[in-house]
Amino acid sequence: MEENCKQNRIQNKTEKSADPGAADSRDAPGCIDRIGESTVDVICQHSRNGEVIPLRLRVCDEEGELHAYTIKAYRDLTGRGAYTTQDGIYVTDHMLVFECRIPVFGRLRTVRLYYDQVRNLWALRA
Repeated sequence: MEENCKQNRIQNKTEKSADPGAADSRDAPGCIDRIGESTVDVICQHSRNGEVIPLRLRVCDEEGELHAYTIKAYRDLTGRGAYTTQDGIYVTDHMLVFECRIPVFGRLRTVRLYYDQVRNLWALRA
């Protein structure tokens, strides 16, 4: 899995440097592909009433190492209509937004998880 993490990072850099002047749908403001380097693996639970509960996330660092974090608390920010978040992500009805607290080096840190239900992608913003 760590090798896959490295390959994705290399692929993202290659795609960005291929033709810097070319227009791409990933350059659209707020598009989740625009933050492709911050896409993450997430383990979540689905309750019987359809609620999604994020439990753990796994991120790849600059050296290609995977780091897993258990989500200690979360707040569901979904359902506020279409808007642009403080991170510059344009959120629509097909996206779930969570504000999560994770322990990083002994301190709780707040991060935001975005889930695109159409493309099945999770993205992280710290």
